[in-house]
Order: sequence, then C-alpha cells, then structure tokens
Amino acid sequence: LELDLFFRNKNVSDYLRALKIKEEGGIAMLDTFWMTNDVYIEEWLDEGFEKELLRHMTQMDRGFLPPPDMTICITASETAIREMILKRGRQFEKNEEVLSKFVSMARAQEASFRKWNLPNTFFFDRTGLDFNQGQDLKPFTEVIDQHLNLAIALTDPVVRFVRSNVTDVRVK
Repeated sequence: LELDLFFRNKNVSDYLRALKIKEEGGIAMLDTFWMTNDVYIEEWLDEGFEKELLRHMTQMDRGFLPPPDMTICITASETAIREMILKRGRQFEKNEEVLSKFVSMARAQEASFRKWNLPNTFFFDRTGLDFNQGQDLKPFTEVIDQHLNLAIALTDPVVRFVRSNVTDVRVK
C-alpha cells in the first residue's frame, strides 16, 4: 500500500507543480499524470481494501484536478514492448508473468486514453523507434512542435525529457 500511495501522491504532486508553472506562464511536461493511476489500479492490483482505497482517492482527484492541455499516448506493438522491457536488463522483468502484465498495462492505458477522449490527445506508435537515437526521436518531437506552436523547438538540445520530473520550459 505504501508504494501505491507514494506513486499516487507523486503523480498528483507533480501535476500540481505543473499547474503552478502553467499559471506562471510556463510550459510543463510530465511523463505520467494523475489519471494514469486509474489504469494501474484496475490492471495491476487485486480486489480488496487497497484497490478500493486507491479507487476512492482517484475519484477525489477527478473532483479537483483538470485534465491536461495535451496528452500524448505512446503506443507500440506487443513485440516492441517486450523488447524494450527486456533491453532494460532488470531481472524481475524477465519473468513471463511480469512481461505479460506490462503488455496488458500498455493495452489498457491506450484503451483508457481512447475512452477518456481528453482534449488534444495524440497517439504515437513508436514501434521500431529507439528514442535514444536522434533520428528516431525527431519525428516524435516534430509532431509535438506542430501542435504546441512553441517559440522554441522541442528538438532544441536545451529541452530534456526527464522521467518522473516536471520540466519547466519558459518561452520568452
């Protein structure tokens, strides 16, 4: 339960920081946000007290947190998902049961984003792309650039996508 509450609180806290940055005229980017907790709760947790408690908390979050201005749902084929997970080299992820759960989570997340139909939601299939390679990352950032109309391009080396952090990009 502690770990689940930690990630829920982290997502909500990061989102509140992003809202503050936006309020101050900046742009904030997150790699996950508070609604992704819903998918995790439904797909990963067994029925019981913990699941009910977290469901209740996410319902409360919906009461005061607005949807993001833009959502990018990155998708991939099952084969690509498995390859990316195994490439990380984490021992516990080499288990077929864990791999299957991650694939199931990815499918559930995509289905949820399609169902939620949030404004400005884009789906990007990264099958066959390696985001550590500039030529593979460029099509992705170009799509974002087209829709954000920023004064600076996201392909600018100053901008960094950092997992689980809010990146403050100030446009002057």
